Amino acid sequence: MEMIMISPSQLKVMMDAEDMKKYALNCDDDLRSGSERRLALRTILKKAKEQTGFLSDGRRILVKMFPSRDGGCEMFVTRLGDAARQTEFEETKNAAVIREGMSVYAFETFQGLASACLRLREAGIGGESAAYREIEKSRYYLAVDKSSPLITEMGGSLIRSCAAGYINEYCALICKDAVNVLANYA
Repeated sequence: MEMIMISPSQLKVMMDAEDMKKYALNCDDDLRSGSERRLALRTILKKAKEQTGFLSDGRRILVKMFPSRDGGCEMFVTRLGDAARQTEFEETKNAAVIREGMSVYAFETFQGLASACLRLREAGIGGESAAYREIEKSRYYLAVDKSSPLITEMGGSLIRSCAAGYINEYCALICKDAVNVLANYA
């Protein structure tokens, strides 16, 4: 069984056919019914806490199971409610702050953001930079201390400097030194 913590509120569990037998699970099972299934889920979550640090803390969770080709399944566990979202925000929202004087660009796709970072790196335009992801929408932001028309060529829209407060409050930091880091993903 492999476990990957996708975020503080999301966990991916990959089980093979042996794991499915061990826990007496089937991808078609309704995990809400049957004490054996609930016990199996609790056991898996306990292992997840030990291996990845994922905490369900007795909160409501959403479990989705999808069959895999080898007879096992992939299970996605999401901690529900405002408490999970608040935990994620607290860990990321103040990780980096957009300083005054930085230019901020918005992108509709991650690929556009990564491509802009690659163009900047290729052109030798570095400096301080940070990339953000808006939690509720699929929008990405790049904050750079050196503005360049290359960014708009790659689909970035220069946004108002007052948006920095919004980004610092409602977006999650992807990485610092975004130009060098995200260029590798283009």
